[in-house]
Amino acid sequence: MAERPRSDTCENERVECWSDLPAELLQSIVKRLDAKVDVSRSRAVCKSWRFSISPLNGNSPPIKVHFSYTIRRRERRIKKTILPLRMRVVYHVAPQSPASNSRGWLVKVTESEKTWQKPLIMLHPLSGSPFPKGPVPNPLLPKELNLNDFRVSELSKTYHSPCAYQLAVSLNSDFPALMMIGGGKLYHCKLGVDGEIPKCKEIKSLTSSVNYGDVICHEGKFYVVSLDGRTIVVDSSLTAKMIATPISAPVIRRNIPIGIGKRYLVESFGELLLVIYLASTTECRHLSEVGVAFEIFKLNADEKQWVEMTTLDDRILFVGEDSRFSVLARDFPGCKGNCIYFYDPCPVNCKYHHMPQRFSNIGVFDIGSGSNASGLPRLRFLDDGGDGANIFCLPPEFALA
Repeated sequence: MAERPRSDTCENERVECWSDLPAELLQSIVKRLDAKVDVSRSRAVCKSWRFSISPLNGNSPPIKVHFSYTIRRRERRIKKTILPLRMRVVYHVAPQSPASNSRGWLVKVTESEKTWQKPLIMLHPLSGSPFPKGPVPNPLLPKELNLNDFRVSELSKTYHSPCAYQLAVSLNSDFPALMMIGGGKLYHCKLGVDGEIPKCKEIKSLTSSVNYGDVICHEGKFYVVSLDGRTIVVDSSLTAKMIATPISAPVIRRNIPIGIGKRYLVESFGELLLVIYLASTTECRHLSEVGVAFEIFKLNADEKQWVEMTTLDDRILFVGEDSRFSVLARDFPGCKGNCIYFYDPCPVNCKYHHMPQRFSNIGVFDIGSGSNASGLPRLRFLDDGGDGANIFCLPPEFALA
């Protein structure tokens, strides 16, 4: 390997300089970068790093596992036996020199599946859908985004599959594995075994009488929650340990008939939270405050129970199709804390169904705003010009030619 050029900025300085990092340590760092955008930003640190780190050419191959599932294309049902998983990363993007009113934006990025497309695709952070294309340039997106001109921090990293199953991936070298929930049942497979495509199998010993709702990889282990709140933690030997008992029925109250019930596990600043979403109907609830409620719990592993939370303080939680993460409201001036942003997809017959450029299917549940006449905390949905909608897209003034 050729000798790396030494940065002039480190000459005659007593402090250590990033550009003088030993080559073997730098290569060890690079091996742990699994996203193309992270490699690109590392190469932009200095000339020395750019000289030492090779760019990732082409798209990274998806993780593939053997698993039978069915997808719908128009009027046809197509059976598949290989399930591809592609990484999706949510970033907080903000200008390098933030003004007092500059809060930044949330951006979800994934690699393209097509070789003829641009290598990276920008998705909506909660719905996971590409921003709409058309003959007129989309004002919500810049023509091009140079991440070197922004401060970028990673908020969430997940894997997406063509089927609507909840899944979690561990890329820990000691425990590379996938755990997935389909039809309330729990599936598992080991990854990276002899370069072969592994087979995803049902863990029958854990799914005989339990209906699971969500799974997350937290602190190197898989945490799985059932619909009644019962939670287990699974290690590399597939040994399950009860980490939380079922939530008592009176806690899940709100006195509404449940038409939809979803469970979201969210890692928030080192804590594991359980968000329960309840809705009284499967019909469209846009522009309506009736029939939607949330319950929030924090895991107390010592007591083996979920403890109800009455406030998130300065935190904002985001729960979407394949993303669950949190931010601090103080990092987004003008946005209110103690809220939950959630994705509520439209039924086919809804007038907003064919309008993906709108944010009417993104709801904001304000925990601390009191109750309306129905006894439910206040709820609103975002529209194009709403203040909260701006955190989901880059403004036109940052478009780069």
